[in-house]
Amino acid sequence: MNSWTSWFPDGRFHLVPQHPDAGGLLLHSVAPMLLIALAEASSGYRRYLARKLKALREIVQAREDYEHTLKEQRERQARLDRERAERERTERDRADREAAAEYQRRESEAQLRKIEAEAEVEKLAAKTALLEREAEIEAARTAREAEIERERRRDERESEDARIRREAEIEATRLNSEAAREAERIKAQGEAQAARILAEAQSESAQKT
Repeated sequence: MNSWTSWFPDGRFHLVPQHPDAGGLLLHSVAPMLLIALAEASSGYRRYLARKLKALREIVQAREDYEHTLKEQRERQARLDRERAERERTERDRADREAAAEYQRRESEAQLRKIEAEAEVEKLAAKTALLEREAEIEAARTAREAEIERERRRDERESEDARIRREAEIEATRLNSEAAREAERIKAQGEAQAARILAEAQSESAQKT
């Protein structure tokens, strides 16, 4: 430690140093002692600093882990938000497509019902026209039959009237003939009665005379 000359100032080696230089020993021992002390202290400081550094590293690592966890959570939340937004957008698109398809289906059904209704109206109109035509034909036929029946009845009435007139004329002629015969008979009876009465009167007159 560069203290040899202070231990043996006369330059001779003794088992026990003779007349050592205390100032030189002190001067030459301060630096090594400080070095040893610092070396011993440095190990403690190194251990202390190692513990502190480890703690700081653990804190930093915990902070980094926390930030990494937060980052992962934010990324996961952002990914979940994107996925949810994508699902919602997909659901909205699907709902819009379904709504459009449903609207198109309803429009098609409405158009089909309209066409069917128009066809049904046309069918009913044609059927109504046919029924009206049939009714007109039936009315014409009925009117014709009624006219024929009226003519037949008129002919029958005329025939019946003619027959009745003929029968009435025949009956009137017969009654007139019978009345004429009865009148003649009555007249003949009257004349006979008058003649008889006259004859009786004349007979009575003759008897009185």
